[in-house]
Amino acid sequence: MVYQNSQRLQISRCNVCKMDKHDFFRVGIGGSVGAGLRWLVMENTTTQVFPWSTLLVNLFGCAVLGVLIGKKLDKKALLTWGVGLCGGLTTFSTFSLEIALMFRDNEVFISLCYLFISLFAGIFLFKSGLKVSGSKKL
Repeated sequence: MVYQNSQRLQISRCNVCKMDKHDFFRVGIGGSVGAGLRWLVMENTTTQVFPWSTLLVNLFGCAVLGVLIGKKLDKKALLTWGVGLCGGLTTFSTFSLEIALMFRDNEVFISLCYLFISLFAGIFLFKSGLKVSGSKKL
């Protein structure tokens, strides 16, 4: 869970205190790597009807974020890999666009399948990532 107050941002049980001057670069470097990986997957995945590439990067990002949160990383690592890499890799905006386009094209069944697979598999993979990391609970 993400809780915000004036002093700190708490992600799960890992406190991320106010940003220092290097945090912007940590997030930027991780985000660049994540966005580059997303681009590679999307360029090398051909789809006709179902948006497999977006589903793949979003579910993979959920699993990776679960592992990272479960490992209770320090601030620098969490910013680089959690906020940066996972944030750059996953894409809610593309997911939303694809759902809207499928509804527009009357592909209601496929869009609902995509929506539910993304939601439930994403949560399942995040929780699986927590278990893989050795964390007992969130």
